[in-house]
Amino acid sequence: MTRDAAGEPARRAGAGFRRDVAAMPVEATEARRALQKWALAQGIPDELVIDVTIATYEAMANVITHAYADNMKGAMTVAAVRTGDVLTVRVADNGQWARRPGGPDGGRGLHLMRALAETTFSADSGGTTVTLRWSWPTQDERAQ
Repeated sequence: MTRDAAGEPARRAGAGFRRDVAAMPVEATEARRALQKWALAQGIPDELVIDVTIATYEAMANVITHAYADNMKGAMTVAAVRTGDVLTVRVADNGQWARRPGGPDGGRGLHLMRALAETTFSADSGGTTVTLRWSWPTQDERAQ
């Protein structure tokens, strides 16, 4: 059986990354670590992997904080694909956005994601999807 960089069964050779996990901090941490390993194995530049890790973890934290009503269990999907020198990561949930009061520990996540990645959001009655996209210069472009 073929395994991906995180030791999980690969869906197919050259497959992207996907994790379906509970919307809980411990699960988000494990998904973040697995995504980081996968991204490094894809040859994505190290400095970009840091941005990918931070922005994706912030999107997962938003699911945990905002997608599901208090004490309601929910799930999230983290999926990534590299196409050439473009990486796209999607974090999706099946919940309904719940605004939480801002405070000293909150209210900066969307700004952070937008600072680190091209960021888009879509939401409907079926949940919310955050799409994060990065591109980087090709080896030829870097050599110029």
